[in-house]
Amino acid sequence: MIHNQRIMGTTENGGSATPSAASGSSVSSFAADDPQAEDESNTSSQVENNNESTTFSGSEKHQQNDKDSEEKKVSWKKRIIRLLPYVIVLLTALGLGLAAYFVERDRQNSTFESTYYDLANQFIDIANSNVDAAFSAMQDLSDTTTSNTLYASSTTNTTIWPNVSTPEWALMANTSRFLAQTPFLAFSPMINDTQNRPGWEAYATANQGWIAAGLQFQGVAANDIKPDPIPYNIHDQDGPLPASAPGPFSPLWQTSPAPNGKSTVIVNYNLVSSQAFKLLIFKAGIYRQGVISSIMQTNASIAPTNPVDVFFRSLSENMTSPQSLLLQPVMSTFADSAPITGHFMAIVAWQNYFENVLSTGTDGTMNGGNGRNSIEAVLTDPVGQSYTFSIIGPTVTNIIVGDQHDPAFDNLVMSSPFACYGNASAVEIPAAQTPADVNPHLCGYTLSIYPTSALQSVYLTNKPSVYLGVVFVIIIVTTLIFLIYDCRVRRQEKHLMEKAERTHALVASLFPKNVHERIMGGDGDIQNEVEKKRIKLGGKTGLKSYLEDGVDGADEMDFDSKPIADLFPFW
Repeated sequence: MIHNQRIMGTTENGGSATPSAASGSSVSSFAADDPQAEDESNTSSQVENNNESTTFSGSEKHQQNDKDSEEKKVSWKKRIIRLLPYVIVLLTALGLGLAAYFVERDRQNSTFESTYYDLANQFIDIANSNVDAAFSAMQDLSDTTTSNTLYASSTTNTTIWPNVSTPEWALMANTSRFLAQTPFLAFSPMINDTQNRPGWEAYATANQGWIAAGLQFQGVAANDIKPDPIPYNIHDQDGPLPASAPGPFSPLWQTSPAPNGKSTVIVNYNLVSSQAFKLLIFKAGIYRQGVISSIMQTNASIAPTNPVDVFFRSLSENMTSPQSLLLQPVMSTFADSAPITGHFMAIVAWQNYFENVLSTGTDGTMNGGNGRNSIEAVLTDPVGQSYTFSIIGPTVTNIIVGDQHDPAFDNLVMSSPFACYGNASAVEIPAAQTPADVNPHLCGYTLSIYPTSALQSVYLTNKPSVYLGVVFVIIIVTTLIFLIYDCRVRRQEKHLMEKAERTHALVASLFPKNVHERIMGGDGDIQNEVEKKRIKLGGKTGLKSYLEDGVDGADEMDFDSKPIADLFPFW
């Protein structure tokens, strides 16, 4: 047992410390003799203590503020470091989402444009083929007529022009109309001088039986076949031409369909009296091949005054499509320099050449599949007139005067020369040698193709936005899961830290600083010893060792570590 000892103020040899005692006695006796001095001394000591306390408190507060500021900085750094992975994940998600969006959008744009260009090329090629088929049909009809007249001339040893009729006209004309896709076809001989005119007028009057035969071929009932006699004389809109009228003349002769009733007035109508026909005859004479006029203009507000205009207006009103005239010259022989002895004339209904060009949509419907195979075709004639054809699949759904395509697709336009006059290698005549309103070029028409918003909507869907949204949803959900997990882990860490702080505070209040540090492992000794013991006592090996070695082994193991308390010997 350790006994408390009072240390007395003695010298080494046992003597008393008289100076100290004397001094203390004198101060004590001075204080006892003078109470005021004692009070002043106490007051002075108290002030000094207060000053020291105040100085210490201020320094302690300053140190605490520095500590708080440093802790805030560390806290912000920890927050930034903790949030950095999530920011990186979100930025990565944004990059991946935008990449998926733009890749899919570019793929759709590429598919849309590729499909459109395929449609445009297909449309232009087939439409041109349809026009070429019309030229070929008219050329074949012209060659057949030349061959027939040459045969007839060889058997009679006479020149039969201009008194020529095409045998089996109704059948041949119907076949040519089908191939040329034209609603009206007619033949007109050329009479270059007044000497041949009387002979022609007599021939036409004697050979008008083709009208009844044509009506019968067309399926008109016998009771309804009542054509008026044809006009005997060549005439124009003002009536019969005087006998002294100069040539040339181009009387309208055989037609398909055949006229009925009063419509026979069109027979012997002088086509040269029409400026449009006159210009076409001039061009056909220059190129010596089929030519097409500009788009014919009809003013619906002005009623025609003569039967010929009434007939042609009736043809135009039955067609919703803009129309032109195709004129094919007929030669007397097959020689290159053979004179032109007549013309075949056909009405070109442009809509016919644009229908059944594109296939149906992938869903098999006739409207192109709800926007599939949907384009706009703008046809511009030699004088600048334009018509816009709305086409969905094989059907022309609408025709608008002027260039009315969607300007949003100007950058995707595909234009091509259109309706070139048969032999495109023919020498073009100088513009100075042609009338002002005659186009000297072989390819006077232009066909411009544009896509439609309906076609675009088929290929440009909301998939890019969906992909972007899906990527964001996946990343956001994943981030939320990690955030929830991180919050739970930090909450557990905070809970454990609070318990450790309470334990630390409890141990610090019960034990001295050196004991507290050894218990809590401040210097690492106790912690290391605990780990050693844990290794020695852990598992079956430790238990077996304990049982075999007994208390001595345990004691030896226990005393291997440093003691928590310090040993204070008596001496």
